[in-house]
Amino acid sequence: MRTTRSLAVLATASLALLVSGCSAFPGPEAQEEFTEHFTSTYPEHVVDTQTASSGKMPFMGATMEGSLVLADDTPPEIFATILDDLTAWEPEAGGVTYEPVGVVANGVGVCMGDEQQEQMQSLRDALYAEGLALQGSWPCEEPIYGSATTYRGSLADVTRDAEVVKRIWDGSGELRLEAGVFPPSGTIDHAWVEIPDTLEATIEAVAAEQEIVTFELTDEGLRIAVTPTAGLEATQEAATAVAGADLPVTLMQGSLSPERAAAMADIAHIPDALRTVEGVTSVSVNAHNNTVAVATEDPAAVHGIYDTATEHPEFDEDLHLQIVVNLPGVDGTTPNHFVRYPGGDDELLPLFLDLLASEDVTRLWISSPLPVFDPDNPQPGRPTVPGVRITVAGPVVESVPELRGILPDDLRVNLTNGEDHRDSVDLTTAPTLTADDVDSIFTIPDLEAIAAAWNAAS
Repeated sequence: MRTTRSLAVLATASLALLVSGCSAFPGPEAQEEFTEHFTSTYPEHVVDTQTASSGKMPFMGATMEGSLVLADDTPPEIFATILDDLTAWEPEAGGVTYEPVGVVANGVGVCMGDEQQEQMQSLRDALYAEGLALQGSWPCEEPIYGSATTYRGSLADVTRDAEVVKRIWDGSGELRLEAGVFPPSGTIDHAWVEIPDTLEATIEAVAAEQEIVTFELTDEGLRIAVTPTAGLEATQEAATAVAGADLPVTLMQGSLSPERAAAMADIAHIPDALRTVEGVTSVSVNAHNNTVAVATEDPAAVHGIYDTATEHPEFDEDLHLQIVVNLPGVDGTTPNHFVRYPGGDDELLPLFLDLLASEDVTRLWISSPLPVFDPDNPQPGRPTVPGVRITVAGPVVESVPELRGILPDDLRVNLTNGEDHRDSVDLTTAPTLTADDVDSIFTIPDLEAIAAAWNAAS
């Protein structure tokens, strides 16, 4: 009886929704309507339609948003007509709340609700008149997906576009550039026509001396965070000389946060010392997680890197040390990580190097200290992921014999086939194993065969 009643209620509700004009899948239907309307009405000008909807369940209400990308040669009067149509258009699909987002052409987004909508429209028209487009792009915000309304491009793009904007802008109101820049990574919030001509040259001068972490250009000036170094004063002098009087520039140790930068200054000599170790290719410091990362292509450099870092007078036990050995792989260079967390030591360094030398191993990750693993007594906050993760070239069962000769007992290990991630197992090494000692979340690994191969190699 309950089943019959439920079906009857559902049928009645569905009929009511249909009678009221609600569509079965209102969000996707409205997206299709939007695309059909604008591509058929303006076929010579609409290059692309961009839509999203939040309601894709049957007979549920939805929010649908739409934006357009127009050809760069769309005349201003047609651009204005299409923008008006975008604003006034309504979907026929019932139960949909429509939100117009904006129109993009020549790299410029003229976006609904943007404080700079009029200025952006003027900029777009000026670019059209000159037959130009931005090198970077400034799309409109997409509320459903949470994307921001900012310019996106490289520093070279910013430099070229700033030159263009300065030349064509008619001065009708302030036009600000709000940009996320990469490469190098940075942000800009500055009056566009007042972007200093020396910006790119200043950042390049700093990059020639130190690795840049990030930068920020505001009306107050330019701040650049570099990998910590005791030689910051010399780099600061070089940057100031290139920047000139119109661009105040401040260098910071590792972070744009004054607090983090101060903490990084306390360890500034460590990356300098590591750069002198033979075989080191790069050194970086992450101020957010207190990590010193050292890269090399030579396994023989690992011990020297570890000793130089941990024996340095400024080395703090709260620091994370990450040694990355980049070796040739099937698809290019493959990084292999030895990570020393606070409280760790060098006990597993010999194992790390032995595994690197194995022809079966294609990728490696080892942490010290090893995570706590107690399947009979799990505790919140304690990691249970193996601290030794090994990727092998082929099927796990075929690599077990060689690995058995390298891995010590009582070590929690993850073994994964590099050609098929589903061939992956976790085990704790021991003189002998049973199938019950080998775990996998996948059905592909033959646990009994893996245990037998391990025992045969003992």
